[in-house]
Amino acid sequence: MFSDILEEYYFIALEYGVKAEDFYNMSPMEIFDTVRAHNKREERQRKKEIWDIFLKAEVMARYITKEEGKEPPRPWEYYPDMFEEERKEYESTVEKERFEDYKDRRRAYVEEMNRRRRES
Repeated sequence: MFSDILEEYYFIALEYGVKAEDFYNMSPMEIFDTVRAHNKREERQRKKEIWDIFLKAEVMARYITKEEGKEPPRPWEYYPDMFEEERKEYESTVEKERFEDYKDRRRAYVEEMNRRRRES
């Protein structure tokens, strides 16, 4: 009975890349731990893949259903620590553009007021 379980684990371990020589030099608990660790690694990798697919779908949906005048999704919304520098750079650029736009509108307003004053 126990030998049947070990035989089953033998083929699983081979499938996971454990050499036959290493398998026979392992204790039963080491075999079980090796298989369990491999399964955990596979599960983590699968969860990461699912998460990546989910993020892609969410970003695409946000682009498709984007409201007029709303910002598109940015990477730092999903990975804030990884894209901290890019977020700061983007915010700085946006702030500069807004300030330049404000200056242009203010200049146009002042020119219009001056034109009206000269005409009166």
